[in-house]
Amino acid sequence: MKKLIKKLSLIIIVILITVNPAFSQANTDVKDLIDSMDTLASSLAQSLPFNATIGLNWSDAYIGKLLSVPPHFGIGVTAGATTLNAGSLQGVLELFDFDLPINLPIGFPLPGYTVDARIGGFILPFDIGIKAGYLDNDFTDLIGVNVDYLLIGADIRYAILNKKTSPVKLIVGLGYNYLRGGISTKIPDVAFEFDSGSGFTIDLKDSELGLEWHSTVIELKTQVSFKIPIVTPYAGVGVSYSWTTAGFNTKTTLSVTGGSNGLDDIKDELLEQLGIDASATGFKAFINNTDFNIRAYGGFSFNMAFIKLDFTFMYNIKDSALGATVGLRFQL
Repeated sequence: MKKLIKKLSLIIIVILITVNPAFSQANTDVKDLIDSMDTLASSLAQSLPFNATIGLNWSDAYIGKLLSVPPHFGIGVTAGATTLNAGSLQGVLELFDFDLPINLPIGFPLPGYTVDARIGGFILPFDIGIKAGYLDNDFTDLIGVNVDYLLIGADIRYAILNKKTSPVKLIVGLGYNYLRGGISTKIPDVAFEFDSGSGFTIDLKDSELGLEWHSTVIELKTQVSFKIPIVTPYAGVGVSYSWTTAGFNTKTTLSVTGGSNGLDDIKDELLEQLGIDASATGFKAFINNTDFNIRAYGGFSFNMAFIKLDFTFMYNIKDSALGATVGLRFQL
């Protein structure tokens, strides 16, 4: 987990620079920085796989068979967000004498969206769903960043309780999710101190920072729903295992003052203490993490003829992160 510190240190610098380019420079002890980064690393490693579960959380635990009259299928759009623990981020910011500009007690929102489709099975009581969300746009003129986003996934659900005379449906399912994201932005020239026993001042000029991540999630889940003419309430639990990679690629003109050999000293120190590779042209590092997660989810849909308006609420049990989505779909 400590390897995730490599890119998080640069994330924090960008937050400080972008939100407040004139932030005060602080003498930061390396051990305190590592401990705080490790806390944030644990939070982020759980938040990305949780965010990947946005989409395909339909209210109907089982939609019916495709080869029936009428055939059962549906397509729609889901959008929402999950949260990243704000306290883990604040602990790092405090090392730089910086406070969050606003109070976010439930955490930082990580948005996401998908186009969802689902078809009923054949012969046996199962259904299959797929989802995809994509964004690759330059928002430089609007918010000063370039954003990359891809979320794809699929699941198969088998109904273990599916009586025609009962509105209650109960399924078990297996899902796959893949989340890829990135954000890049130009940052102002800045100088800050790196103090781990010997002082250095690092100068960044003409800088562009790119953050990149991707997460693969395999999930076992079960869900129950209760269908009535106007509303369908539902609840479920998912247990997942994830493989997450995150990193940064910063292009900059980097110079160092302090120490006997300038950049050579700080380069060795960054690599030894934080695991960050640095050169005169920038920083670059990527890491891998694996983790188990357990989430609970549920909500309800309003049923209007062949249109369903779905509200889903999610809770990540390991780190208490929250999530919520709204979906609108056509479903037979």
